Amino acid sequence: MDFWRAVDILSKRKWLILLSMVVTCALTFGATRLIGSRWVATVRFVSAPNSPLTSSGEAAPTDAAGSLGAARSQAAVYLAIVRSRAVLEPALRQLNLLEVPANLLENIEFEAVGPYLFELRVYDSSPSRAGRLANAIARVFEEKNRGLYTQQAQRVVTLLEDQLQKADRRLAEVRRRYDAYRRSHQIVTGNLSDQLSPALYRLQTARQQRDQVLERIAEVRARLDSKRRELAQLPPTVPDERPVSSTPRVRLLEEELARVEARLTSLRARYTDEKIEVRQALAEKNALEEALKQELSRQPRPLAERPNPEVALAKQAIRELEQELAGYQAQLQALDMTLASAQTEIRKFTGIDSPMGAMASELVQQTEVRNHLAARLQNAQMALDVAERQNPLTVMDPVNDFNPPTNTQQGRARKLLALAALCALVGTSGLVIALDSVDRRLRTVQEAEMALPVPVCAAIPQPLGNVSAESLSRVTELQPLSLHSEAYRFLGLRLLNQPNGTERIRSLMALSAKADQGSTSTVTNLGITLAQAGQRVVIVDANVRAPQLHEVFGLPNTFGLTDLLQSPDPAAFEQALRPTPVPNLWVVTAGSGVDNPWQLFRSPHLAVVAERLEGAADYVLYDTPSALAFTDALNLAPVVDGAFLCVRALEPPSGAEQRLLEALEQCGTTVLGSVFSGVPASVLESYQNYVRYYPIERMPVPAVVAGAEELNGSHGDPRPALAASDGAAVAASREDGRSGQRGSKDGPTV
Repeated sequence: MDFWRAVDILSKRKWLILLSMVVTCALTFGATRLIGSRWVATVRFVSAPNSPLTSSGEAAPTDAAGSLGAARSQAAVYLAIVRSRAVLEPALRQLNLLEVPANLLENIEFEAVGPYLFELRVYDSSPSRAGRLANAIARVFEEKNRGLYTQQAQRVVTLLEDQLQKADRRLAEVRRRYDAYRRSHQIVTGNLSDQLSPALYRLQTARQQRDQVLERIAEVRARLDSKRRELAQLPPTVPDERPVSSTPRVRLLEEELARVEARLTSLRARYTDEKIEVRQALAEKNALEEALKQELSRQPRPLAERPNPEVALAKQAIRELEQELAGYQAQLQALDMTLASAQTEIRKFTGIDSPMGAMASELVQQTEVRNHLAARLQNAQMALDVAERQNPLTVMDPVNDFNPPTNTQQGRARKLLALAALCALVGTSGLVIALDSVDRRLRTVQEAEMALPVPVCAAIPQPLGNVSAESLSRVTELQPLSLHSEAYRFLGLRLLNQPNGTERIRSLMALSAKADQGSTSTVTNLGITLAQAGQRVVIVDANVRAPQLHEVFGLPNTFGLTDLLQSPDPAAFEQALRPTPVPNLWVVTAGSGVDNPWQLFRSPHLAVVAERLEGAADYVLYDTPSALAFTDALNLAPVVDGAFLCVRALEPPSGAEQRLLEALEQCGTTVLGSVFSGVPASVLESYQNYVRYYPIERMPVPAVVAGAEELNGSHGDPRPALAASDGAAVAASREDGRSGQRGSKDGPTV
């Protein structure tokens, strides 16, 4: 569904949406008034910063988050005390309240708003009663809490004293067993660990030093291997590029280079090449070599060989690393001897350390337990002293003129009304759009064009204004300026403006797939429209199941179509044709009832009656019952030139129209189009212009007089022609009429 379709749907239902919003707001407002206001009275308490928050007397946490968490935990305990019978009953007696307020426990809250601040809140529908209840409960709670706190602190002190005495007895027993075991094994020091400490220290120190020596040995070996590989790669001799006679500048550079190389060799023996001193010496050596090369390049140099100085340096470095490695190996042997001596000394106490260690551990554990209990007892005694000297929780701000009860629902009505209006708007709009989306009823001509198997020839509006449901059957006569009359005139143009060269349609029927689809109104108004255009029209009521044409025109139904089909003689035709107040319009009513309509419509007299009626008039229109409920319309199909399919608006299509069209095609009947009746006037494009430019005035319904035959006297009564004609003349007249060679309007040519 697109946006504008939704807007159109909502605009059509705007009053319904507005009504739902008004009703919802009214109900919401009534509910808020019925519930009433809710007042809260608040009493603030303060706890001393040095007041313990636990029953054991332990100090409160020092950080803000921990203090607030402890306060909230204590607030839960305070809430249980406030809601207890021991607090509420004395408070209610002080206020002389014989009846307990409803939901009193649920209307009492106790919350921590800070590390040392608490609030007692009492909710009630009366502000004065809420304030009196809050103050009374606060006073009783303050007294009760102080008594409970003092009793609790005393119980904690007593309990801790008993636990401390038991801990002292257990500690004395463990100490006695420990001393006896130490004397039996001749342990001089007060503790086995005192005698083992020097040996253990030597063992640990020797192990650490041995690990360090092993690391250094591994490092020296790595450097020694590197130097040996470097020596293997060096050539034994190098070209001697020095001049025959060295200049002072060359000799100075050579001496400086030798000094730097010696220092570099010494540094590499102690450090790696990553050391800053090594990198600086290497950079200085490279600079001197470059300067020496530049100086030597200025003098002629004879080719000669001399020993490679790098080989001597590498051998010197290898000797130094081997000496360093030998020193570390000697240290390793000394450390191994120290480890063996310490381990021998420790083995003397093998088998003694486990039992004595267990006793020592138990002694330490019992000592710690005793010390912890002593500390807790001291804190509990301090808490008891504090509880006896000060109130752990004091009323700081009772309910008074400076702290009055507040209305918790102030402004709630406006918010609820706005929310209710919004919900009603959204809900009703969504419901309207949803219902419209699932509604398969045909409402507009466009929907009918898509759903029906044949195009729409005319859209008949619903009765509106001066057009009522009773006058709709003759609206073209009673309200010629109405929108309904113009719609039926489109059907008349469909017949009057038939193309030349095609077989003219002179007989047709209005049929429907189901009952109450507007076929009778279509037949009567089409007949009146054609008669008003100067055509001779005969309307035949072929709906023998439920005839209505005689009621529409106020005619008797004593003799009609059923009688003609039983005896189609000229006298019967003269009796069956009945005039109407409309000039050029005659009606053949349904006639007397029959027991078997099927047998009547399947008789050969049907073709005779149809031919004689077509020979006597310009157009013959048949009203038929539901074509899928009864076979009368299908039996009548072979004797008519065409048909109009009548469909009622605001009904969902069921596919019956398509089945009816297929059945008519088998009979060889052409369906000229569909008549879409009962269309809401608001969906018709011409409705706004119609109500703007054309006045709607109710016209009186003319009564059908007894001498109605005289109304048609000057327009050519077909009954004499029917009385004077035989079968052959009627057939010739039909052929002449279809070819356009008809007589004058004053009388048929037989």
